[in-house]
Order: sequence, then structure tokens, then C-alpha cells
Amino acid sequence: MAIERDRSGTITKVTYEFKTASNVIDQANPDIDQGILAEVYNMDIDNFQSLTTRKGTTKLSTAVAHSAYEYDGIVYLVSGGSLCRYTPPTTVTPLIAVNTTLPMVYEPVNNLIVATNGQQILIIESGAVSQLSSPTETFKVKTPAGNYLAYYDGRLYVASGNTIHCTDPFSVEQCDERQMYIPITPDTITGIVAVDNGLYVGTTRETFFISGADPFSDSGFSLIRVADYGVIHGTMKKVQANKVKVSEAQGNLAVWASPRGFCCGGNSGAFKNISIGVYELPDASRGNLMLREENGVIHLVAVLSDGAFYNIYQEQSLEIDEAELT
Repeated sequence: MAIERDRSGTITKVTYEFKTASNVIDQANPDIDQGILAEVYNMDIDNFQSLTTRKGTTKLSTAVAHSAYEYDGIVYLVSGGSLCRYTPPTTVTPLIAVNTTLPMVYEPVNNLIVATNGQQILIIESGAVSQLSSPTETFKVKTPAGNYLAYYDGRLYVASGNTIHCTDPFSVEQCDERQMYIPITPDTITGIVAVDNGLYVGTTRETFFISGADPFSDSGFSLIRVADYGVIHGTMKKVQANKVKVSEAQGNLAVWASPRGFCCGGNSGAFKNISIGVYELPDASRGNLMLREENGVIHLVAVLSDGAFYNIYQEQSLEIDEAELT
């Protein structure tokens, strides 16, 4: 163990070294003599298999907030009955009234952001928030609110309950009521993410990949089931392939937390459970997920509805060959 201190004597860094780590041993009775790490809190594992203390936090605002989202250097969040802009260190500026009890999701589309909470759907452009306008053309309707959003191949896809709606091509504000429903599953949709050539759709019981360019063309969409288990509500996110070191994969990947661990999906339905047999998640009905990068080390972090905090970094399990993504 190595301890670093500043001039005042305050500890600034503690580094531990250990021989190996295991997430499948009996944590109630670990073999300490073998130098195996069984469980650790508030520590980071680096690429050299050493431990360092995790950086602390500083409270910047006393506002009660949720659904934070950063885009182009601006942070948006829900607080005090409004969708707000947060300006560090302490300024929270209300932009438009929303239902504070509902989680807000966001999807960037070119130079704007679409936001929805299941009751409202909003447009954020250049820091200003507006409601969608009502179309006047025959058969055209305003894009409905939903629980999850994905922008793919010129259309915005909005998931609500067990239904996916899609907008007109190159529009986020209107749908054609004759061609706006994408039938997928009778189960509740728990996440939707676009990759380069399709959409991943998670439900409470299964996970699907949809491929194709136009859902209403003669060729339409193709649907394949990639997993016979679902996605934990709110954890399906889009990341760049190089951030999770999937060999030969390029562009965007979907990552999510499932009842059987962390999963990722690439183009053409290439799927991999990256923690099965290594790390098991507890039961949870809802959560959030992010990639955290610190000093070149990438951690996949999930916060789940039971209030616990879970963090996994398994470099070997993330080094996936394209052939393994099946």
C-alpha cells in the first residue's frame, strides 16, 4: 500500500496492489492468502490491476433534481416543477413547466434536442424550450409523448407502453396517422436505442433488434430477438464502440443492464452479454447507466432502483471479437 500526502499532511491518494480480482468466489469466505480481491467500495481498478481511492464529491446545489442531461456544454434537469438549465456552480434556471414526478428522457436530433416524459414532448433549440406545433395537413398529427426516444435514419421513434410511433421522414414534430405505428411486442417497452443500421428495443421480458431503412417500404423492417430476457427500465444507452473496446466494431453501440447482467449490441443485431458468469445484478425494476472514463480507464456504472450502487470494470470481458457478438 502506498500513501501520498500534500504539504499539510492531508492524504490525497491511497494505492493498493493485489494479485487478482474475482467476482465469482465466495465473498463470505475469501482466500485472503491468495491475494484475491472479493469486494471493495469507493475504489477504482486501473489497467494495471491496482486500486486507487475514488475521488470525492462536492455539493454544488441544494436543488432537488432528476433527469439531468448534458448537451454541447449545457446541462438540463427537472427541478421544482420545471425543466431547467443548470449553470455551475449553483444557478438553476426554470425554462418550462413540467410534471416533476415523471422522468424526462432526451434525444439529440441534428442541432436540437427532443425531450419527453410520457405526458409532454418538447423541443430544445439553442437553449430555448418550446412545445410542438399542431400540423394542419390532412392525416398529420403531432408527435405523441412517450417514455423513450431514438432517432434513426431520418425518423424519430417514440416508445410508450408497448407501442412505438415514428415520425414523418426528417421531421420530429409530426406523424402520419396512417403510417406511424410499429408493432413489436405485447410487453412493456423498457428502452430503445439506435445504432448505425438499426434499433435495439428492450422490453420487460425480451430484447429485439430491428433492421431496415423504412418501416413502411415494401421491404419494411426485419425483427430478430437477440435475448430471451429483457432490459431494466431506463438503462439502455448509446455509446461509441471504442469506449467499450469491442474488437472490430465501429460507430455506435447500445449498452444496457438486464436481469442477467450488462449487455451490449452492435450493428446487424450483434449481441453480447459482457458479464454473464462474472457479475450478477440484483433484481431491479428501474435504473440508469453510464460510462465513466477516468485516467484512461472505462467503467460501466449502473444505479438501480433499490438504491444500491454497482460498478463493474472487467477488461477481459469487454475485449470482444466481432465473431463473438452472436
